[in-house]
Amino acid sequence: SLHYFSSRIGEIIKVPLGVHALSNHSLNEPWPKVEKTKSALGAALQGKMPWKARQVAIYAMLSDTTPAPDEALPDTGVGLEWERVLSSAMIVGEKYGTRCSTVMGIWANSEIHFAEHSRDASGIVSQTASYDFSLG
Repeated sequence: SLHYFSSRIGEIIKVPLGVHALSNHSLNEPWPKVEKTKSALGAALQGKMPWKARQVAIYAMLSDTTPAPDEALPDTGVGLEWERVLSSAMIVGEKYGTRCSTVMGIWANSEIHFAEHSRDASGIVSQTASYDFSLG
């Protein structure tokens, strides 16, 4: 099973089976970028695509800088301009932005692939780390 700790509600929560997305709020918060990335992740996991192709599709989804339309933006109290900036999967900015994108695959035989792209302030991948290991 998989669990996560939510500092917003102060509890450890079991993650149900399925496709999930997490932003800077609760698991599956229905923000536009969460819904969009959850849908894209579900699509990347469908069918008989090789792992490397899935990984490319997932990194493409995590690299999307397309903002949500104003009418779809949540009102989190930061103002419309910031809601726009924060609405894409990848946020580009000198003082605030996406600095890492991580993809991890876990197989039934306990094999794990972990890969992470570190990004500079302009969103360009500056370093990549990749690890394969087994829990068994």
